[in-house]
Amino acid sequence: GAGIVVITLPMYIIVIALLLSSITGQTGGTSLSFYRIYLIGGVVDMASLLNNHLLCILPAHGYYLDFYLSSIFIGQTYIAIAWGIRCAQVTTGTILALNRLTAVVFPTKFSQLWSSRNCMVANIVQLVPAICMGSFIYTSTFEYEVTWQGGKSCEFEDPEFERMYFSIASTIHTIFVFYIVINYGLVFRSFRKQIKQVLQLRNSSSIEKRRQENRLLYISIVIFVLE
Repeated sequence: GAGIVVITLPMYIIVIALLLSSITGQTGGTSLSFYRIYLIGGVVDMASLLNNHLLCILPAHGYYLDFYLSSIFIGQTYIAIAWGIRCAQVTTGTILALNRLTAVVFPTKFSQLWSSRNCMVANIVQLVPAICMGSFIYTSTFEYEVTWQGGKSCEFEDPEFERMYFSIASTIHTIFVFYIVINYGLVFRSFRKQIKQVLQLRNSSSIEKRRQENRLLYISIVIFVLE
């Protein structure tokens, strides 16, 4: 666990720094909104890594148990953050997919659709459902259980609430995944048509723009698959 954090955390920091550099270095273009959405996703992923390691893996192995067991609120907070982050990861993947769809299907209106104001709304949508999903955790009760490593982990105490919560979460995730699959199906269909048009025109600027959109599309697909 520690080895993964040592390797992965610096990578996240580098990626976030590069995204910030790309955002501050641009005043427009089709990639700016993509980078802003991806930046929020990168911060969320880094928070997930730290949350899992500090509030789950280490206590499960018996580290700083006095602090961890001092209040059930600490373990409950880990679960709230974990599920909130999971929701944020799904909404990030969905918004990135929508961003690529509008870039391919509505290229002339893309800048208007993804203006700074609308991009801010998209960033809010990335986070607000996650905050609500995580906050819902605090309406139930939890308990600490002994792990096989000799440490402690926080678990749901109310099985009815656990089933209800998992059912809601799985339903939301399933809907988002189905949408993303359909979304990328439409993207590839439109993408193939536009490639044929660009090849017929043989316009260097159009070809370069299409290559840029192609790279962003591949990045968003990789993010979706990894999530």
